[in-house]
Parts: sequence; structure tokens; C-alpha cells
Amino acid sequence: MFLGLLLLGACHAAGQEVELTLHEADSLFMARNLEVIAARYGISAADAQVQQAKLFANPTISIQENVYNRGNRRYFDLGKTSEQIVGVDQLIYIAGQHANAVRAARANREVALSRFDDLLRTLRGDLHKTFVSLYFAQHNMTLYQSEIISLRKTLDALLEQVSKGNISQIEAARIQALLLSLNPGCIANISEADVMGIAGDDSLNNRPDVRMAINMQSLAAARLKEERSKAWPELHLTGNYDRNGGIYPNYFTVGVTVSVPLFNRNQGNIRLAEAAVEQCKQQTADTREKAMNDLTVAKENFLRCLKLEKSVADNYDKANMERLFDGVNENYRKRNISLLEFVDFYNTYKDAMLEMASVRENVFVAAEELNTAAGREVVRY
Repeated sequence: MFLGLLLLGACHAAGQEVELTLHEADSLFMARNLEVIAARYGISAADAQVQQAKLFANPTISIQENVYNRGNRRYFDLGKTSEQIVGVDQLIYIAGQHANAVRAARANREVALSRFDDLLRTLRGDLHKTFVSLYFAQHNMTLYQSEIISLRKTLDALLEQVSKGNISQIEAARIQALLLSLNPGCIANISEADVMGIAGDDSLNNRPDVRMAINMQSLAAARLKEERSKAWPELHLTGNYDRNGGIYPNYFTVGVTVSVPLFNRNQGNIRLAEAAVEQCKQQTADTREKAMNDLTVAKENFLRCLKLEKSVADNYDKANMERLFDGVNENYRKRNISLLEFVDFYNTYKDAMLEMASVRENVFVAAEELNTAAGREVVRY
């Protein structure tokens, strides 16, 4: 089963009440949360980087024209007797330079996805805990409302006796004060919730922050390969056309240009990438250790809350308590018990109801903390 929540908010002005389940709240959260929407653009930017990394370098075409033609003594002569050179330059990737750049861009995209999932994990956990707290606040309001109805009947009977002069106004005033203290100001109907047991193992590989740390380590390794491949020479394939500049007309040339890594062998970037790999290894180990601690604490807290709730439930007879409450109300109306006895019993009953609700609320909050720590839904309700 799932929690149901009656929202009054914006619909209250229109005289409407909307019941919202936890799953529906999740859907609204995904569709309307501005922080989540903004984070999606980070994924789109990463997708664009992957697309750009897949593109090859554009060829370079150069055209050279003779400024002064000595044969006919003309400047910028574009005729057939003028000198004109056309050149083509194309960058050729070697040592996996292009492939490594694509891998690095894809690894960066995985990091962006992990950041997005980790943001969802944190925000969804906050949403669920707030939802559960609000659910039990409404549960308490329902309890108060039930008690208000009962006290209202008692007060009406007392006021009738006051008008007849059978009892003093002090007793009626005490009940009125008690009734006013219970008015919550907002009434909401909610559904019941059942807590199901823990399922699955304690693996943390799918927890977003752990997965992000692993992806960051993969990204650092990919960048190290990319930087090492840049230490290789760049190979350029060239072609030239010379229409009338040499001995032979329409002269074509094909050549290869190779850069010589004499001074710059990308040493600094390689060292930086190596340091980043080691740093990511330490960060991954630290993140996994913290995640395991979070999960251990959250699991122990959930089991402790679950045990406490069972202990309270085993020692609590709701039906008998409600019958006793109705009997005390009836006996007070018949003047079989005093006002002091009635108020003392009522306070005890109220505290018991609220304590039971508080214990159950702690179970749901602990469940959401466990789900957040595990990075997945291990407790379903």
C-alpha cells in the first residue's frame, strides 16, 4: 500500500480538496522541481560534448594568387597565365587520439548523469520525509477532530444543564477551554499505510554518489590516456596545386607533415592526469566507506524504530482504549465521575494516541533515511 495525503493548499480557494499519493508527489516533483529541470540541462550539455567529440577536424583549403604578373605586367591577374596555388590540409589522428577524446566525453556524460541521480536521491529523500511528517500531522489532526466531536457533545449536554441551573458554569468553562485547545484549524482525511520488510542486499554500487565516484575515476583514467596520446606527433596529409608557377603547368603535390615533439611532449598535462587518477581512487574509497557507514546507521535505526513500534503495538489495545474513552464520556455526561477525573483520563488518552502516532511516524522517517542511504528502495510502503 502507499501513503495518501489530502492537500488543501492552492485548491482550497476553489473549494476543492486533492488527495495526493506519494507516487503522485514524486511525479509532480520530477515535472516541476526547478533544480531538477536545471540539472537536466547539464545532461544535455554533456550529450552535446559527446556529439562534438565525434566530429573529425575540417579540412583546410588554401588559395594563393600572384600579386604581380611579370609576363603581362598586371596586378592581381586572374587569367589563365597568372600564378595560382591551391592547398589542402587534413589533420590525421593517430595513437587513438580521436577515440580517446570520444571516450572521455562519454565518461563526462556518465558523471553528469550520476550528479543528476545523486541530486534526485537527496531531493526525493527530503520530499518523502516531509511527506511522511505531513501525513502523520494530518493523522494527528484527524485524532483531534474525533475528540473534538466527542467533547462537543459533552459540552452541549453540560450547557443544557447549566441553563437549568443543575451544574456550575465552571465545569462547562473547563470543557470549553479543553475543546479550544484541541481545535487544529484544518481537517484532512488520510489513508492508512503498511510498512513492508526490507528486501535485497546492502550493495552500494547503484547508490548515485558511489556510482559518480566510480565514474569520476573512469573519467580520470580516460583523460590520462587522452593526454598520453597527445604526446605522439601529429600527422598531416597535405596536397598542393600549382597551375603555372613551376616548369610544368598544372603541378600537383601530395605530402605528409609530421610535428616534432622536441620541446612540448605534453608532460605537464600527463602529470596532472596521473595525479587526478590517484586522487579519484582515494575519493572513491572514501565515498564508499562513508556510504557504508550511512547505510549501517540507517539500517540499525530503522530496525530499532520497527522494534519499538512492534513493542508499543503489542501492548496497545486500540479497540479497548476507544471503548473506555466512550465509556468515560458517557459516565461524565451522567455525572458518575467528576470533572477532574474526566480531564485526567482524557489527557492520558490523548497522550497515548499521539505517542503511538509518533512511534509510527519515526518508522516511516527511518525507512526513508534507509532508502536514501542505500540509494534505492529497500523499504516499500
